[in-house]
Amino acid sequence: MRFVQTLREHCESTVQIVTRRLFAATELATPSDTSGTQSVTECPNCGARVSGKFCAACGQDNNVSVVAFHRLFGDFIRDFFNFDSRLFNSLGPLILKPGLLTVEYLAGRRATYLPPVRMTLFLSIIFFGLVTLQAGDVTQIRTSDNGDTTAVAGPDNRLLRLEVDEDDSIKLTSAESGWLKNVEDRVNHNFRHLGKDGDYQRYTVQQAIGHLPVMMFPLLPVFAFILKILHLRSGRNCVEHLILSMHIHAFNFLTLAVIVGLSMIPAVRAASLLLPGWLITLWWLWFLLYPWLATKRVDRQGVFKTTVKFGLSSLVYFVLLGFGTLVTALVSLSM
Repeated sequence: MRFVQTLREHCESTVQIVTRRLFAATELATPSDTSGTQSVTECPNCGARVSGKFCAACGQDNNVSVVAFHRLFGDFIRDFFNFDSRLFNSLGPLILKPGLLTVEYLAGRRATYLPPVRMTLFLSIIFFGLVTLQAGDVTQIRTSDNGDTTAVAGPDNRLLRLEVDEDDSIKLTSAESGWLKNVEDRVNHNFRHLGKDGDYQRYTVQQAIGHLPVMMFPLLPVFAFILKILHLRSGRNCVEHLILSMHIHAFNFLTLAVIVGLSMIPAVRAASLLLPGWLITLWWLWFLLYPWLATKRVDRQGVFKTTVKFGLSSLVYFVLLGFGTLVTALVSLSM
């Protein structure tokens, strides 16, 4: 965006002017030609011969100098606003043009947009962070069969547990020894009291949310492999479908993060009740159609083939997602 580019250049120049006056630094000048042309030097990073400010082989700045404070801080400002500008450049196509970022990346036009791995990781951190924040930190509550409760530390205290027996005796057990033997009893015990204790319900939800990223990210290559198997004649390999999978998941993380973030604001939550039903329906239709549209754009196949293959891939994916969610819930109940 032009505004971000202008702001970045202004910040860089301002930082360099201010810090040069505050911090004295000795810099070694690079060789230069007095005739006004750039001299040919050797890149200090890769050893390639270069002519100009940057190395054509690795892209490093050809200015060999003792790093001064203004340059160090200037690099930080440059990298930060470069990340920021690429993120803003990516959000529009990510939301409004399904599959375009994947097509652009595979075509080699990558400098303008945020890389798919970084984008997916960044948006997933925001989404899971907001969901965890909404769930809140609570103290773990364990209720015995006779109604007694014992409060122990939350997620960080995994070495020792306090349990109240039916005869009111307190037993200190190790969470490591005999874990497999006692996990079924703990799951049954926690499940029986899940509907009786609101605090423990919130704690269990928080535990499940904490395990969701561990369950979700292995599904990215699985979904990519499913797409590859179903689109063997599309000319795309498994890695290219992995990039498509990351962009689809990035859109899902962004959409859900916006919903969760807005729901945490009371005024916005109250105003959302006044939205017309057709607008909400249109939003959810776009959310559901987005993966189909992205797959069709990337694999360049017809409507019928895309629909059938996407339906099969979605069925397998959601079965795996449901199984992973069930395992995540059981793991959360066992803690």
